Amino acid sequence: MPSLLIIAVRGAGSVIVIFMAGMQDVPQYLLEAVEIDGGGWWRRLRSVTIPLMSPVIFYNIVLAFINSLTASRRRTCSAATEADPIRTRSRSSAYGVGAGGHVRSAPAALR
Repeated sequence: MPSLLIIAVRGAGSVIVIFMAGMQDVPQYLLEAVEIDGGGWWRRLRSVTIPLMSPVIFYNIVLAFINSLTASRRRTCSAATEADPIRTRSRSSAYGVGAGGHVRSAPAALR
């Protein structure tokens, strides 16, 4: 489980960069208009910032979902190969190595 946490924290940098780019895209004149109308920070957030940031929020949610699937897949694959090292096959034995070290993938695909 700690490895999943490390993988999740590793991807936090890109999420922050994407959010910062999205925040810079919010026009200042809309935020100033809410302040002039008497709206506080909550009104600015709810009426201007979140609606304009919704594509960025959706994009980050999709990326987080994809990363969570690939992280669990990495964990499952590594656990499967560590469990029984005798049954694991190296690349050369799985695909067959031809003369000069070239990998023949066609015979392996047809098996």
